[in-house]
Amino acid sequence: MDTGHISESNVISMLTGGSRPQDGFKYIYQKYYSEVVYFASKLVADQPAAEDMATEAFVKLWNNRSRIKSFQHCKSYLFLSVKHDAIDYFRKRKISNGFIERSLQQAPDELDEFTGLVLIESEILHHILTEINTLPRQCSQIVRLILLNGMKTEEVATLMNISSKTVLNQKMTAVKKIRNSLIKKGLLHFFLFFLPLLWEK
Repeated sequence: MDTGHISESNVISMLTGGSRPQDGFKYIYQKYYSEVVYFASKLVADQPAAEDMATEAFVKLWNNRSRIKSFQHCKSYLFLSVKHDAIDYFRKRKISNGFIERSLQQAPDELDEFTGLVLIESEILHHILTEINTLPRQCSQIVRLILLNGMKTEEVATLMNISSKTVLNQKMTAVKKIRNSLIKKGLLHFFLFFLPLLWEK
């Protein structure tokens, strides 16, 4: 499916009532999966659990696709699903996590102040990932491992069987290209969010 010029309304129509709902779902999955994982990981600080929550959110979306009314509704559905799972995560493990847990429990059916801030971070990450996808393959892979998997420079070097210097050089290449691209789009403030996440590793 060519998604280059497809509108959000068409995606929802495909998902909810079209003859090829899998194409609409694929578009949404590719657009939001990384963002949803990031959102979940910020809530529970457990990457495997965050990935499970994101996967479960998309399973629920697919099973309840006929109820989705708009693209924004679709996005809210995904993030609220993750929020509910995060609440269960804390309850099942009997974890007392201070502000995060209280914030999650205060408003289980809406995005309260804390989760709203995390959502904003997730949306910024979505813009950053769009830029990362334009990088050369090795450079893109390195940035994703650091940004999404929380790996350090040395860990990436070991995993990819390359030198730490190569990882650092690729990070520098990514920083320059993403910075220039975001400046052209008037999104320099997104770059300022992204830079510490990448460079402190």
